[in-house]
Amino acid sequence: MFDIFPFPVKTETEKFVEEELSNISMPEMKGKDGRFQYTITDVKITELNLTHAELKFIPNVGLLFDVQNSSISLTFNRRILYWFFYDTGNINASAEGVNINTALKVVRDEDGRLKISNITCDAKINKMKAKFSGTLGRVYDFLARVLTTGMRFVLNQQICPALNHAALVDVNSMLDTIPVRTEVDEFIGIDYALIDDPVVTSQSLDMHFRGMFFDLAHQNITQVNSAVDPVIREYDRMVYLALSEFFFDSGMFSYYTAGIFQTEIVNEKMPKDLEMLLRTTYFGAIMMLNPALVDSPLSLQLAVNSPPKTTIKTSGATVVMTAIVKVMVLPPGQDPVQLSSMTMLIPLQAPLKTMLQMSVVPLINNWTKRGVRIPLADGMDFIEEVVEYHNGFIVIGANLHFSKGLRDMVNQRPPHTKVASPPASQDTRNHTQQSQRSTPSVEEPPVVENPLSV
Repeated sequence: MFDIFPFPVKTETEKFVEEELSNISMPEMKGKDGRFQYTITDVKITELNLTHAELKFIPNVGLLFDVQNSSISLTFNRRILYWFFYDTGNINASAEGVNINTALKVVRDEDGRLKISNITCDAKINKMKAKFSGTLGRVYDFLARVLTTGMRFVLNQQICPALNHAALVDVNSMLDTIPVRTEVDEFIGIDYALIDDPVVTSQSLDMHFRGMFFDLAHQNITQVNSAVDPVIREYDRMVYLALSEFFFDSGMFSYYTAGIFQTEIVNEKMPKDLEMLLRTTYFGAIMMLNPALVDSPLSLQLAVNSPPKTTIKTSGATVVMTAIVKVMVLPPGQDPVQLSSMTMLIPLQAPLKTMLQMSVVPLINNWTKRGVRIPLADGMDFIEEVVEYHNGFIVIGANLHFSKGLRDMVNQRPPHTKVASPPASQDTRNHTQQSQRSTPSVEEPPVVENPLSV
């Protein structure tokens, strides 16, 4: 969700519009009126003063950029022939009462990206003034009226096409660089695609993203979302991202199907304190089995046997899973001997709970602590993040910071990461909400700690 536009967004939008209008190309103008012949060339806009500019949401449509009673300064070269007098030089002019009303309709395209689908524009310049320097006196006063009338007409015809190109070509090209489906690591990817068109209110732009991880090797596995739909009511930050339990569950499920949540801890991988715990716990079993095995190496084989489940409450988040745990003794030159095999729920009571926290928990943390970067256009950053826990979802709020101007971001257009075709099933509504352009990084999804809670 992107709340009412704050100063940085408004400022960058104004700068972008100013740069677009500054690049307007004006054609050469020629004319003849009685004894007057004139040619106007090299028209250049030198300054825009958008003194009364407003950026806001239009319910059920998109965005409105409105400029009222602003001004444009420009220069051009003149060549004038009047009877036998020939005059050339530079002219400074100004357009006053500049009014521009531009509405942008935002939608979801066929790939699930945010796009500007249409722009309506109305531009009008009320009057123009030109300052002549020369020796023809009143001749220039008449000529000024002729020239400024023509230039005002041309400018009126140039402003909206420039803004149309900026929105439908330049900004949409920048949006194309933001990945909606990308790899997280060598095992899983994530789908950020919009699942429907943005919802625009008078205060915010809400977007519902799929927010689903998938196993790169098994992309057609269907994941059903039964999580509660997040609801965002906060307005203190510029951008809010809501992540439901499904977001985290799909990540755990994808790692599970990829076979990541299994390992064998043995030899140099075995922490000294874990080895001591195992030997203490199973000393009696070893002695009853064969006292000669008491000094043999031990191994701990762990395999999560069902997808972990995330539960988010106002008090925090927990991850629960079941695992098959096998304790083996490894006599040199002989087959391994199984001391124990059990299927248990995590977290457990000591000493097994302690054992698993020293083995399974670091394994899970190794993957979850890496975090997943929510895609941003290069040049946008989020600062001052806050996290709030609700029943069934987490809300992350942040403020927006531009490390680059919009024009630099548009011109850069880096290639985005692509992955294989999407899963067959698209019935995975996550209602993960974020701003219309980007959201903060989730540096640490629910991390498994003692007792498996965040």
